[in-house]
Order: sequence, then C-alpha cells, then structure tokens
Amino acid sequence: MAASISNAKAKENVLGDTMRHLAQAYASKYAFYAVYADDSRETMRVRALWDGEKLITEGIYRLRGTPCEDVLSGRVCIIERDVQQRYPEDDVLENWHVESYFGVALKDSSDNAIGTIAVMDVKPMRLPDWSQAILHVFADRISGELEHRNAEENIYQLAHYDVLTGLPNRLLFHDRLEQAVAHAKRNDQYVALLFLDLDRFKHVNDSIGHAGGDMLLKEVAERLRYCVRESDTVARTGGDEFIVLLSDRFQFRQTGTAGDQRTVEKTGEYHRAAFLH
Repeated sequence: MAASISNAKAKENVLGDTMRHLAQAYASKYAFYAVYADDSRETMRVRALWDGEKLITEGIYRLRGTPCEDVLSGRVCIIERDVQQRYPEDDVLENWHVESYFGVALKDSSDNAIGTIAVMDVKPMRLPDWSQAILHVFADRISGELEHRNAEENIYQLAHYDVLTGLPNRLLFHDRLEQAVAHAKRNDQYVALLFLDLDRFKHVNDSIGHAGGDMLLKEVAERLRYCVRESDTVARTGGDEFIVLLSDRFQFRQTGTAGDQRTVEKTGEYHRAAFLH
C-alpha cells in the first residue's frame, strides 16, 4: 500500500512539472488542468496549477459562466485578450487579473470530455495556429495518464472491495488488521473483532430471490457502517459473513470498556429493526 501511495505521488509530481513546462512553452503565468469534481458535472477539481511561482494541487471551482464551461461543451476556447469581459461571472479571472485564455478538453479513449487543460496570462497572448497544436499535445499526454490512472484505481477497487456492498473484502481486511495489531502493540492496546453472519439467509434467497438477498446484504452493510467509527473497519468476507474491526478500543488492557459494550449493543439493536418494508 505504501508503495502505491508513493507511486501516485510521483505521478502527481510529473503532472505538476508538466504544467510548469506548459506555462513556459506559452510564456504565460498560469497553466492548469482540472477534472470534474463529481457526477453532477457542475464543479471542477483542479489537479495541478502552476501560478508562475509554485504548484497548487487542490482546488474546486464552479463551472457555470467560465471559459472552461465552453471548452467542455465542445468548443476550443481561444481568447487572446479581454477574457474577463467575456466571462464576467468568473471570479477566478478577476481575482487573478487574467487577460487571456486558451483551453481545450481532456478526453478519454471514448472521446468523452473528462476535464480541461488551459493556459492563462495577465497580458494579451498571441496564439498563431502553429502554437495551438502544443496545447493539444499536452492534452493528449494528460488524458492518457488520467485514463491509465483511472484504470489502475478500478483494478485496485475490484481487488480490495466487495462489488455488491462496497465494503473492504477479505484481502483489504487482513491488511488493515495487520496495521491495527502493529499499532496496538506499539501503544500497549488491544483490538476487537466482531464476527457476524445472517441467520436463515438461504431462506431469504429462496423466498424473495437473489435480488432481494442482495438488497438485504447492502442494507446490513450500511447498518454496520452506522454502528462503528470511521476509524473502524467493516468487511464482507463471504456470502452472508461480515467482520468488524474495532481498533484503539482497549487503552489499558482491560477485557472491555463501556464504549466497546455499547458498540456491540448498538449493532444488535440496529439490526433487530425491520429490513425490508
């Protein structure tokens, strides 16, 4: 896991350097790339922005009324001067004193727009046709890297999480258990494990079908998440089998605490409520 995090950071540094080189290629103050922040596609998440002095790797901005909105609608946006007058609702342009803008869309292999890449400057930019090709080269490189990264994330998700419930699977659970045990040993603590399975689950599948059984499993997963802290782990390890890892719970080597007992009681109480209405 540490190796994958280190590898991800290295890739971010490479893409950050790419933004600096892009700004140098156009002799512009700013260069950035951003992707959709969520499925609503109303906001963008800046992944790397060179501001002329340093790299900024995080930020959210609203898409409406910005040149990026035009880029993502399928237009190449080339504004050599007076960009603030064209987009008066864009506070970023005003706050950063942007005068000119040139942006194109980042696209996946299916030609779907996934983000934008752009250069901006505080003075007018002259952008002859030959210079515009440079940004497309950078866009192709960033798009390819993003798609490769998304594929790696999907593979990791499939390898470490249960497809139905979204909970950690057995592989990820064992990794977290090893970390929790090592942490407990260093801090003179214990960890706790709760093993749960569903009584008569086969009867559920037989009586209301596998779709109903899947609904029940997903509801159980949600209820288990609700019963524990964010620092604890709920995993699905088999068909109707779940394990809950409670870490940092036994501070003084006791056999239990009121908090631990309450977690167990809460789990039981919450699961006695009706599941399917």
